[in-house]
Amino acid sequence: MAEEIPVVPKATTLLINSGNIVNWNRLKRKPSQNPTEEITECVSTTFQAFLAEADKNELQYVTELNCVHQKYKETVLHSEREDYKLTVKIFLCQNASIDVLQEAVDRVLSELEVSFIETVLLSFPENEKGEELTLEVIKRFWKALETIVFKETILTIGVSDLDKNLLEQLHDWAE
Repeated sequence: MAEEIPVVPKATTLLINSGNIVNWNRLKRKPSQNPTEEITECVSTTFQAFLAEADKNELQYVTELNCVHQKYKETVLHSEREDYKLTVKIFLCQNASIDVLQEAVDRVLSELEVSFIETVLLSFPENEKGEELTLEVIKRFWKALETIVFKETILTIGVSDLDKNLLEQLHDWAE
């Protein structure tokens, strides 16, 4: 039996731009879908659309994948900017560097052609070793986001999926 060849063996960075998911008719018909199912569908559909158009030979050498769902990609018209409140959720992976936060924010600003984002939410991954998420882990990322807030590129920051105890610890510590 032949060994299966990985599609993207050298990729170390994956950027997913699903576009404006509000315009995904498929998601509108699934009101009972939870946020995890919604993001899974967005990422999967966007990645599959990217793979369908990509040159599989070129993908063997790519280190950064930039998967954009062109059908739903939009920019915010300057004349309509005051009509929108932009919320971005950054899903961190294990061992993510704090530099990814500024990179993610810069990418969103560029893609949407805006100068600021109203809200950025952080989502921390489950620890592969089954260890609990700690305030010490969160502090590094929170501090980096606070720095971006002070630059007025982000107006408010938040986290998702923290238990009550950890959320209270973060609240007591954060600026």
